[in-house]
Amino acid sequence: MVSSDSQTRLSLLIIGLLVIFAPAFFVLLTLEFLILSGDLLLSDVTPLALLELYILDLVFLLVFAYAVYRVTSWTFEHQLPSVLDALEDGEDDNDADETQSDDGS
Repeated sequence: MVSSDSQTRLSLLIIGLLVIFAPAFFVLLTLEFLILSGDLLLSDVTPLALLELYILDLVFLLVFAYAVYRVTSWTFEHQLPSVLDALEDGEDDNDADETQSDDGS
């Protein structure tokens, strides 16, 4: 069985690798699209342009991930409690209806 500490390390390693390699993957996809569409020649791409594109993709990925995190945390803090309360109230009403129908039969 895997311990909790090693699971935490593994998840942090996976997140770190995704943060590093996801922008590189998007750079490759962007370059491939531009080359196939004929808007870019591979000989025109400089290492500086690749670095700029990688940094831009990294920033966009981090901003997107932070936005998803904030929306998710806001949902859990503000929306989820009211939904759970409504579900619990509905279950309580159903339980009361079932007991009344069992007694009345």
